[in-house]
Amino acid sequence: MTDNPELEHARLRRAVILGPVIIGVFMLADMSLLPPLLYGIYLENRLLYQLPVVALVVAGVFQKPVEPYLKLLFSLLLLWLSFTNFALIHRCWTQFQFAFPYEGTILYAFFCVFALRIPYKYTFFCCIFILSGFLFLLYSNAIYQERGPISAAFVAGGLFICVYARYRIDRTLQRMRSINSELKKLSTLDPLTNLNNRRALMQSSESLLALSARQKLSFSVLLLDLDDFKKFNDYFGHQKGDHAICLQADILRQIFRRQCDVIGRYGGEEFMVALSGMSEADIRQKCEEFSALWQHHAMMHAPDAAHPVMTCSVGVAFCENCIGEDLTSLIHHADQALYKVKTQAKGSHYITTLPEETAW
Repeated sequence: MTDNPELEHARLRRAVILGPVIIGVFMLADMSLLPPLLYGIYLENRLLYQLPVVALVVAGVFQKPVEPYLKLLFSLLLLWLSFTNFALIHRCWTQFQFAFPYEGTILYAFFCVFALRIPYKYTFFCCIFILSGFLFLLYSNAIYQERGPISAAFVAGGLFICVYARYRIDRTLQRMRSINSELKKLSTLDPLTNLNNRRALMQSSESLLALSARQKLSFSVLLLDLDDFKKFNDYFGHQKGDHAICLQADILRQIFRRQCDVIGRYGGEEFMVALSGMSEADIRQKCEEFSALWQHHAMMHAPDAAHPVMTCSVGVAFCENCIGEDLTSLIHHADQALYKVKTQAKGSHYITTLPEETAW
């Protein structure tokens, strides 16, 4: 199983290229067993009807516009190979009373379903058509005579195994993808707030900083910390504390709505936001909107807190030109700015502009 489309497509290309090789090997084996009288119709069937279509499919696999339709294309290829093989069986019997082997029907199905990875739904309908065609061929011409019922049972059993195995494989792969998706989510999201956890936050911020430097955009790091949160937690309890942290996350989502904005839980009651392409005036406005929203919610604080309602302090490191800047250094400057707010005016913001300047 892979979630890499390019790798998956490369594997399919190799499998499709292997198809004509396998047909060629079976042609040599068939020719060694067939009566010389049948060489003409056998080569006509393989060289004029089967191999040209296989060659078209091989060519199609290398065409970008065909990629979305590959599963359908492989399904049609399976039907074409099966029914051209039925046509050969019919001609061999009606013209020469020769019962041409039917095992190729099973081989075509197994190769297309498992090597070319035809999905279960396509496999189911293809096998229904193939089994119907074989039964019609078998009983309309009395081919294989007393061995007819055994032949029908063999083909039906082989196709059933093909369908059931494909169903089990597809279901297992679907469950594995679901589990992997959940594991990826757990590894990148904070379970309480559904924001980026610290690892994902740092990775996304590093990427945004690199992009901002390449495009010569401004870059900002905001550290946000709920004021006197320990006092709030001790007074109201951990459930209320979790509620305050979730409200902080919701407010951040309301303020920083751009797709490129990186928001995450830095640790405990501390959050971090990384922004690109915003001016210092834009940052200040966002900080003011953030404070206003907390005031709007008016969450009652502990009696011994600095403010009667919950507030949040914001420290900002802003650089107009972030070429050569380091994320760790920017976080350090934002942390210093946050410390100044905490010691001088909780519930407000402090902006450090790099190179070093300050602005309330």
